[in-house]
Amino acid sequence: MTLTDRQSVMTTSPETDAAGAQTGRRGRSRVWVSVPFLVWLWLCFPLLAGWEMIGFRDAPNWYQPAWEWVDGQPWRWDTAPWNPWDGAGAPVAADPTIALFYPPRWLMRLPVGTHVWRFSVFLALHVLMACATAGLFARRLGCNPAGSAVAAMAYGLGGTVLFQVTNPIYLVGAAWLPLALVGVWDVSRVAATGREWTRGFLLSSVALAMMVLGGDVQLAYLSLLIAAVTCWTGWWKGSNKRRKPKSFLQTKKTTANEPEAVVLATSVPLTPTPRPPPKAAGGEGQE
Repeated sequence: MTLTDRQSVMTTSPETDAAGAQTGRRGRSRVWVSVPFLVWLWLCFPLLAGWEMIGFRDAPNWYQPAWEWVDGQPWRWDTAPWNPWDGAGAPVAADPTIALFYPPRWLMRLPVGTHVWRFSVFLALHVLMACATAGLFARRLGCNPAGSAVAAMAYGLGGTVLFQVTNPIYLVGAAWLPLALVGVWDVSRVAATGREWTRGFLLSSVALAMMVLGGDVQLAYLSLLIAAVTCWTGWWKGSNKRRKPKSFLQTKKTTANEPEAVVLATSVPLTPTPRPPPKAAGGEGQE
């Protein structure tokens, strides 16, 4: 070993080693974050490129024509247009399926490409947002980057959410739901940790407002029910046990130690689940 090598070894400090390890972890985190994005890009690139459009159910038969008609109408904020094609006629501002006051919808009025292409981009970006918010929620619950990437793809690119490209208002609600639960999680930890609750409250408020403006009022209501149960369990645990909390992924008795985490984690896949259809009149054997 030369004198230069000895000097380089002697000058290496623990801080340098820690900085190098942290840099390595950041690099691996970026790799895992890119995985859901690449899968999303592979699935949605035909929509982004304008090669294809959603051609099933409500998206092409109601939402895209209705939104194109509304976007082509001259109107002011104090006088929204009247839609004569909706039944016997209805005010556009009162129709949640139009999502007239949803801020991302305003971008569809830009004179860029065709309206069908802008509609497709709107859907694709909300699928990406669902992946991103689900990954953020998983990180907040204590998952590592690999687990967060899996959660992002399982939620945003899973059948329950991805199929909602045929029903945009429910896709909007699904995209904002994990972000609302992140805020609920932060607020529920106030009693146990004493942390400031304002940021979580504002985050949930914005997410719920976007759900309502985007047309999915039902999911906002269900999210409030989830928030009530989650915050109550967090307050009850913090007021009775007064101990430093652990992530529910780091404990063996998850149900007993982190009830609010169980409520939040199970609410994501169960909230969009529809009720079973009622049985037809006349008995089960009737065709």
